[in-house]
Amino acid sequence: MILLLYTQRYDDFSFAGDGLDEGVDPQRALVRELSEETGAKSVNIIAPFCKVTEYLPTWKKVWDLMFQTTYWYKCHIAEVLDQTNPEHYKIANGMSAEWVNIKEVIRHNQSIITRQPPTMGLTIERETLVL
Repeated sequence: MILLLYTQRYDDFSFAGDGLDEGVDPQRALVRELSEETGAKSVNIIAPFCKVTEYLPTWKKVWDLMFQTTYWYKCHIAEVLDQTNPEHYKIANGMSAEWVNIKEVIRHNQSIITRQPPTMGLTIERETLVL
């Protein structure tokens, strides 16, 4: 089982996380984001897993694209989750944490990518690739 976020708006599964300000330690940010978005209180970072760099469309009017580096870590997280404290837009998108079967999630996300509904999120291909 793996802890992921399901987003109703996009009907997809993704990893917890958010933007990283310059100078912020990625591992500290990961623990904070896991706590806020999933309620995870006992997080043990075991090792770096991978890093992906990409250009993505952005909602910021001053740019057409943004360059982004995303980090993933292998972690051990206690099964019991506490209260979440997600950002407003994540609540509005219907985001919730779920322990899920990774193979079922990959199949689900791949079906969304194949159908390409108008509600499909921008990061589903990257998230599915990492899964």
